[in-house]
Amino acid sequence: ETDLSVTRHVAEIEPGVTQGQMAEALRRRDLPLLFNATGAGAATSLLGNSLERGVGYFGLRTHDLSDLEVVLGTGEILRTGPAVLSKDAKTRLHYPHGLGPSLDGLFFQSNLGVVTAAGFRLIPRRACHGTLIAKLRSEDQLTAFVDALADIRRQGLVESVLHVGSPNRVRVTLSPLVYRAFLAQGSPPSAKLRQRVETLVRENFQETWTAVGPIFGTTGQVEAARAEITERLTGLAEVTLISERALEDEQADPLSQTMIRPLTELCHGHPTDGALDSPHWSLGKEPLSNPAALDSTETGLRF
Repeated sequence: ETDLSVTRHVAEIEPGVTQGQMAEALRRRDLPLLFNATGAGAATSLLGNSLERGVGYFGLRTHDLSDLEVVLGTGEILRTGPAVLSKDAKTRLHYPHGLGPSLDGLFFQSNLGVVTAAGFRLIPRRACHGTLIAKLRSEDQLTAFVDALADIRRQGLVESVLHVGSPNRVRVTLSPLVYRAFLAQGSPPSAKLRQRVETLVRENFQETWTAVGPIFGTTGQVEAARAEITERLTGLAEVTLISERALEDEQADPLSQTMIRPLTELCHGHPTDGALDSPHWSLGKEPLSNPAALDSTETGLRF
């Protein structure tokens, strides 16, 4: 179950609430909120992933949880945060630390109790949300590229996580998306189509390391951040900022849309199953009819 608070920017969730259900709840109520989505698919648990220290596109999921309700091995129910004093405490969900030592960390990647409910942080939608894509120009500059991205993050030009993918990571992430798009248009599955798709991805992403992350704020803030980031990465990377408006442009190139949409959806807080084809594709296998059924196959997953 999920209880949303617009004024406090938090949802109270129980086990089983998925990324997809949270996104649908926000959409259905037309709330000006989003959340820290991960690439793990729409059917994955918010609570389970957060307790395992998952990483989304807006930061660490450990920072999203507060006010835990935990069943201990003795059968006792423990509440963390201000609810230690009272489950009706007015500061509950406002000040997650409560009074005295913080107990929350005991239950992350832990078997000391079963978490049955928690507060989950929501993020206010800003006037402008863009997706930053920075493509490294030369692999021998990778160290300088990562150092520059880290400095950009420390300076607050980007408030969120910057995901940096190797050429192979880019290939196995984007190629199955384009492949599925061709199948939907009527192309028969084949090794030849697979080769064509990988060539298209290589041509568009230049076989290089690529950083992706969201930039948000007022229109002026986003534009100023884009200009500053572009200047700092001059000579290192090609910088592009994809706006939400560009995604809705009917004149945009369909192939480019196919490749960038899953990246931008995650950066805008929308869960997608787009990345779940990657393990299968990397082993030369056909994408599954249902990407979320990956755990029923013999394909392993390495993180």
